[in-house]
Amino acid sequence: MALWGRRVEGAPEPFDATWRRGPHEAAWDPVIRRRGRQEPGVRVAAFGHDVQFWGAELLELLDGSIRIAESRGDDPLVYLCTPDAPTRGSSAAASMGTVPQGSLVLLSESEAEEPIVLHPDEARSFEAWVRQLPGG
Repeated sequence: MALWGRRVEGAPEPFDATWRRGPHEAAWDPVIRRRGRQEPGVRVAAFGHDVQFWGAELLELLDGSIRIAESRGDDPLVYLCTPDAPTRGSSAAASMGTVPQGSLVLLSESEAEEPIVLHPDEARSFEAWVRQLPGG
């Protein structure tokens, strides 16, 4: 079927809108951008807040194109990164000493907060979940 010259595809594939592993949880949260266009987003419970990341930026992180994804919106600013992403000598790098490779780490801009670590099995589960989301 065509509307205004554009092809309309069938119904979207079903997907799991929430991810939960131990104390960690995230949810699909589409974001309205310019001109009312909806883009995939992911809301993550971290440091007592729900913070949102762009879905595309998470995919870049998981593909290795970038090493740090930054939350969007207002406070608090939260980063999702790989253990080797923080600059050597930084307080963030010092907190990564025992974090195994293959993990993902949530860091708060407030250095008073302890990093939240998604250990390798949790990180793989999170990655599989992000990749199955619409637009993933």
